Amino acid sequence: MIRRIIDRPRRRRRRALVAAVWLALTLFAAGAAIQSIRAARAAERAEIEAVTAQRVVDFLVGMFQAANPDRAAGRTVTAEDILDEGASRLDGELLDEPLVQATLQRTIGWVYFELGRYDEARRLVEQAADAFEAHLGPEDPAVATALNALAGVAWAQRDLDLAVACYERSLRIRSDHLDPDDPRIAKTMNNLALAYASVERNDEAEALFRRAVEMIERTSGPDHPDLARSLNSLANLLRSKGDLVQAEALLMRAIRIEEARPEAHPSLGSAYHNLGNVQSDLGRLAEAEASYRRSATVLEALLGPDHPHLAVNRRVLAALCVDQRRFSEAEPMYLRALTIREATFGPDHVNTLQVLEEISELYRTWDRPQMAVPHLQRLIAVRTRISGPDDPDVLSALERLAVTFREAGLIERGREAERQLADARRRNESD
Repeated sequence: MIRRIIDRPRRRRRRALVAAVWLALTLFAAGAAIQSIRAARAAERAEIEAVTAQRVVDFLVGMFQAANPDRAAGRTVTAEDILDEGASRLDGELLDEPLVQATLQRTIGWVYFELGRYDEARRLVEQAADAFEAHLGPEDPAVATALNALAGVAWAQRDLDLAVACYERSLRIRSDHLDPDDPRIAKTMNNLALAYASVERNDEAEALFRRAVEMIERTSGPDHPDLARSLNSLANLLRSKGDLVQAEALLMRAIRIEEARPEAHPSLGSAYHNLGNVQSDLGRLAEAEASYRRSATVLEALLGPDHPHLAVNRRVLAALCVDQRRFSEAEPMYLRALTIREATFGPDHVNTLQVLEEISELYRTWDRPQMAVPHLQRLIAVRTRISGPDDPDVLSALERLAVTFREAGLIERGREAERQLADARRRNESD
């Protein structure tokens, strides 16, 4: 009886999740289907839009029939199972209906992106962008929407050159073909500004952020969620330029707008995280920690505990704990961040290696050098395989490993690491 009582809310949550994803996909896809065919002749537009939207809904209904207990043969079906099934079907179905297929690829791809499954997302949105361009022409607004999605995935994967190129093209198409006050233009400005900031084109980024803020406030009002997101982004850039007072003021305004929404959005977690960064820079560490923890609460509730955004939060909060010598609190946060990044990017990605390096420094600072050794050895092995044994990053890690061996009392292993380091430096000098 107790197990049935415990399990019943879980079953309700699972059904609610499936229903929510179904509703979101259906509404988004039906709207996206209409947008994807704007280039059709006026006389045919209404009929084509209706047929495309209906075919999208029919496909989604077929996807979600897997959640029916009668068809699932008693097994538990998750929302991600349904998405995976739908994505698999798209590879072989709707080949004679390319706009319907492209709309679904973009829709399901973006849901994968929101779930942090970036590889699957990129494959689908790339296919959608290619299909829209092939069938509607390179200037159609549907191409801009797909490029915007592709840029978002590329930015998350740190493929920044692709992100910038896609956002630039998306903004040009939308500026040329949409109403000047269309909110999609301001959103693309904000996204492109984020990409510019990531490649240190800060002056261009700030100009675009300010244009987006002005446009959204003028067309949508001072309390619109899109305004909060642009204020958040502008504040983050101003922080990087050292204007902490203005950055904090913008973030507080963004948070007030986000907190007033009927339902929380991940952008609230982002604003709290950025506020924590500013407070940390100002030396107000207790306030910073409270903001980081509020961010974690929001993001975990909305995205789940394994989303890539949580890895960033865990790392920053762990570093704050290390600065205050609260090592036992920092350790599980770093290890959790490592697990998330391994699952998201793979064991050899630069984002994963970054956390490995931070964990090794945690253990050394904590006077537990023997626990730092395996992390440094793994770091060296991966970087050697990728860049070769004489790469500067490999040598830097090898130097730290030699010191760590000695700190752990492993004198002979420290000497061996020092010999390897000396040999590598001689090779570099001879080159």
